[in-house]
Amino acid sequence: MGGGMLAARVSQAESESLITAVGPEKWAEIESAVDRGLHALATRALSGTLGDQNPQPATAALCVMAFLSRGHLPGSGQYGELLTNSIRSVINEQAPNGLFGKGVGGSAEYHHAIAGLMLCEAYGLTDGVLSQRIFEAITRALQVSRVAQTWKKNQASDAGGWRYFSNKTDSDLSVTGWHFMFYRSAKNAEFDVPEAWVIEALRYVHSCADKQSGGFQYLANGNPTFSMTAAGLLCMTMAGKNEHPMAHAAAEYLLSHDFTHNWRHYGLYYASQAMAQMGGRYWREFYPKMAASQLKEQGLNGLWTEDRVSAEIATAWALLSLTPPCQVLPIFQR
Repeated sequence: MGGGMLAARVSQAESESLITAVGPEKWAEIESAVDRGLHALATRALSGTLGDQNPQPATAALCVMAFLSRGHLPGSGQYGELLTNSIRSVINEQAPNGLFGKGVGGSAEYHHAIAGLMLCEAYGLTDGVLSQRIFEAITRALQVSRVAQTWKKNQASDAGGWRYFSNKTDSDLSVTGWHFMFYRSAKNAEFDVPEAWVIEALRYVHSCADKQSGGFQYLANGNPTFSMTAAGLLCMTMAGKNEHPMAHAAAEYLLSHDFTHNWRHYGLYYASQAMAQMGGRYWREFYPKMAASQLKEQGLNGLWTEDRVSAEIATAWALLSLTPPCQVLPIFQR
């Protein structure tokens, strides 16, 4: 099984091509800000694991991904033990039926997909007993996601997507985006994710596109927003649809709309990863502006904040929005 043999190889050329958008001096400043943010997250770790005052799998998972995105590895280096313990804590939150987030109530679908995504990214960086545990956890979690994806929906346009586990009759792009990334990451790690599952999910993503604006909507019949446009575009790039007219329209939408909005760091996490995949002028025009804004908003304590989520979650999103040039996480490599 040997998950460690699947470790991602950083593409130096790709990394350098993304860094050129800001130049070496600004990149050094960004690296320093990222390192301060990671140190702050580690300082706030509870009981030797990443998280917040209400430990939940998605919070720990996002924080772990932030560290991985900077090249820190489980089991080695400054944060090795912290990362290993945090990965184990996420696995321990999996219910016997495969669901992550057994104690988080109405947001379990987010916790489930985000935990699954992180474990897929960490799988290739581990070996031995931990790798085996991750393998078994992902295998069970994929079945939970697939069952939820196939729930019968009231509207045909909602087929293939995901929604709150307490609401099985429609879908939304926010939840769907995380499950889509879980599928993509699992497929990268050589788990069995049939192409039909991805095609069905992508069909739902397409149904959320707003042809007039080029953006994407939270619901198939809603209004386009920056965050959901970023989520929709990232799903398309994960499916290799970078050159699709819908992807270009979404990238133009992101460039032409202000990103200082509700769920700011959530949207910028999606947007930065998506624009890195699109590359070219989309990346060159987006990343410097976004990075400058993020650096200004970092607190003196190294953390970022956002209404409605903990500082740990906001900081993890902010860090993940800044680290695409590192080209470490397999799912976000170009």
